[in-house]
Amino acid sequence: SLGRVAGGLAIAVAAGGPIREPVTTRVVAGGRALIVSVPLAGNGGDVRIAWMDKRNSPYWNTYYRSSSNGGATWGDEIKVSGYVPGYRYISQEGFRFPFGDYFGMAIDSHGDTQIVWGEGMNYQSPGSIWHASGR
Repeated sequence: SLGRVAGGLAIAVAAGGPIREPVTTRVVAGGRALIVSVPLAGNGGDVRIAWMDKRNSPYWNTYYRSSSNGGATWGDEIKVSGYVPGYRYISQEGFRFPFGDYFGMAIDSHGDTQIVWGEGMNYQSPGSIWHASGR
């Protein structure tokens, strides 16, 4: 089946669980760009995915969703990035530039999701690596 995660973001799910390949992405209406993690599968139909998108152009944000039934349906979208004062590349709307090569997600031994991503002003500027965790 093909489950919709967010807008034009789609994940292919096989009968036995998610396909263990990078997720299919495409640019959606308005030219929204996406950077997507590889979907992770836990036990019993548990599927988790994180992505960065530019729906608040020119700002980016990092999001997360999960499914407990192999991707047939998805829980609410959760924005995991947020405003932090003192960083000139972060505003209330999001961050200016994603360091997509510093982006990953894992499920730890307690079943919690661990997400890390990089942000900066542009590809030439210094930035920061951020982390979010939870279930």
